[in-house]
Amino acid sequence: MSMFHLGFACDWKRRRLSTWSHTPSSLFDAFQALPDVELTDINVAPLPAVKFLLRLAGGRIINGEAKSVTLYSAWYARWLRANFARRYPAAAELDAVLMIGDIGEPDAVPYYLYLDWTMALAHRQIRESGRIVQYEMLTPAIVAKRAAIEQRCFNRAAGIFVMNSWVARSLAEDNGIPAERIHVVHAGVNVRADAEPDAPGFDGGTRSILFIGRHFGRKGAPLVLSAFQKLAQAGAGDVELVIAGPRAW
Repeated sequence: MSMFHLGFACDWKRRRLSTWSHTPSSLFDAFQALPDVELTDINVAPLPAVKFLLRLAGGRIINGEAKSVTLYSAWYARWLRANFARRYPAAAELDAVLMIGDIGEPDAVPYYLYLDWTMALAHRQIRESGRIVQYEMLTPAIVAKRAAIEQRCFNRAAGIFVMNSWVARSLAEDNGIPAERIHVVHAGVNVRADAEPDAPGFDGGTRSILFIGRHFGRKGAPLVLSAFQKLAQAGAGDVELVIAGPRAW
């Protein structure tokens, strides 16, 4: 059996499992379980103390809340690329690199990205509504500078995996990426198929609408609540809205 040598590049948090809602960690574990894949972990994250200082340097007070623009800035993107260049192994050792986000541009091997958002989408949201919910610290100037770096990475990528068709359309329309290089790969389930539920199930007497999203406001709260109210007003019977994820809303 010939081995496929895959580099896995990620800006890991100190607690790796919490990076991007467990997505990279679950994907990394899935690749590790494949018998014909040899995985190389390329952690481009700055040292925790350095990352803390970088985030502090990009701090802003927005609507009375402390926010940081660091992770979305052009200078942080350049920092990650420098880390990537130092840390990824010799090209001859890898067949391809999968990156969680636009964090590097290796020359000698094909690279692929996995993402669920782009700066082009951020720019579109600012243009259409004047702000991005929960990301109000992102100004048009910050977005434009990061978008230019992101575009160069997209242009050279062998393929871009995205979580939904919304991002796929934006890559084609806003970034000019050919459709054959864009692949919709929805988020997977990070629990075993035979896992026992840790909460009682529904008894079937009431129809339930389940909304899952940690950032309830940014994930469409007004639309969800409006739709549920219309159901109730239309006499839909026993229907309940179950919201999972946010601590408060």
